[in-house]
Amino acid sequence: MISRGSDTDSHPFFCLEDLWESLKECSMYGAAVPLDVNGKEIVQYYVPYLSGIQLYKEADSCASSSSPSPFFQYMEHEKPYNREPLTDKIFDLADRFPELSSCRSCDLLETSWLCVAWYPICRIPVGPSIDTSFLSFYSLSTKSRGAEDFPPHFFARAIYDQKDKKFSLPVFGLLSYKPGDSFSLNPYGAGEQEKYCLVQTVDEWATYLQVPLPDYHFFRPRQYSYNRR
Repeated sequence: MISRGSDTDSHPFFCLEDLWESLKECSMYGAAVPLDVNGKEIVQYYVPYLSGIQLYKEADSCASSSSPSPFFQYMEHEKPYNREPLTDKIFDLADRFPELSSCRSCDLLETSWLCVAWYPICRIPVGPSIDTSFLSFYSLSTKSRGAEDFPPHFFARAIYDQKDKKFSLPVFGLLSYKPGDSFSLNPYGAGEQEKYCLVQTVDEWATYLQVPLPDYHFFRPRQYSYNRR
């Protein structure tokens, strides 16, 4: 995911509105994900849906607190076929909570996160869609680290491209559902060991924040076992 960076500060940041704008196209048309099916590469298109989000600020919590509270959170409870695409849902929520768009990444604590659920719509070359979905997890903070900052090391930091003045948000966790045995789901170019670590990190994260995320509790027991090669 890409969002515009700020040119006006020595510590670049993005507004959440920029992030949502960067996701409008794939929310409308889907994002291309390469899959290896029986040794043949195909491209399947996935539409993103909001699974959950929590936003934390310094004023709402302190580093010494063992039970930090977000100033905004949303957890999706609807079945996949009843959900709105991600940006449609976000803009609906932002009408009632404008800070969901106006908030700056540099003002968010590192415990601020976004979870996206990806569901398939079509594949190229044309053929039966692979009935696989997955959850990807992102940290939303670009806050400068300090001696009292938290959380633990497993939150991935946004990456800023100084030349293009844009951010990319690396995943810190990944879960899949119904991957099957005949193909490899590898949307982020991760090796088997790295994918295993992404699953384990989600468990650490969920335990640390005690996140009541319905999609996590649905996906996690169904996560396939990784075979180390």
